[in-house]
Amino acid sequence: MVGNSASEPDATGSLPLDAWTVAALMGGVEGLCEHMGTLTDAMLEQALQDEDNAGLDGATHDAPASIQ
Repeated sequence: MVGNSASEPDATGSLPLDAWTVAALMGGVEGLCEHMGTLTDAMLEQALQDEDNAGLDGATHDAPASIQ
């Protein structure tokens, strides 16, 4: 991890992070990546459905059509 001083311990003069800290941080990153993947899949699926219904005025909310 960036800033952990694990590869160059003398570069910063500080001690590397504990293993449990690195594991917790990496778990958070993994969870965030999974969430972003889920959101991307949902947005792609919605875009493909909207493309199929383009001629049917398929508004999904009350926003002006110019920003839908």
